[in-house]
Amino acid sequence: MAFDYRRLSEAERLSHFRNLVVMSLKDGTVCDPERDLLSFLAAKWGLLPEQAKAVLDNPDQLKVQLAKETEARYHQLFDLTELMIIDGEMRAKERELCMALAVELGFDEASVRIIIEEILGGNQRRDSEAQIHARTRTRLVNAGKWK
Repeated sequence: MAFDYRRLSEAERLSHFRNLVVMSLKDGTVCDPERDLLSFLAAKWGLLPEQAKAVLDNPDQLKVQLAKETEARYHQLFDLTELMIIDGEMRAKERELCMALAVELGFDEASVRIIIEEILGGNQRRDSEAQIHARTRTRLVNAGKWK
């Protein structure tokens, strides 16, 4: 069953999108694959195009509000990790920000490594998003990383 993003508050969803925007800007520019993923994720998280544009234009104007649910936090970390690797490069600044956000979300560096491995492996196997999430969650639970 897919995670229902609509059960999160608008502030939580906007804050998550803000974190994604900050991640994409960490290397100084938003490349086309990042822009495409941001658009997809904004819609997936139930944001209107004008809300997404407002955050893209001024991410620092938004107060950070982290989700309370572990499942929501996992999905936020998954999205951040996916955005970090989508352009085929994992820059030091992006990795540092992703790790800092992972800690804020209740995860650690090992969790991020597991998520990266499962995204890349799932993409190579052409797994569905649901399959990638299922494998990732199983590995996180087995590694004692799911809080």
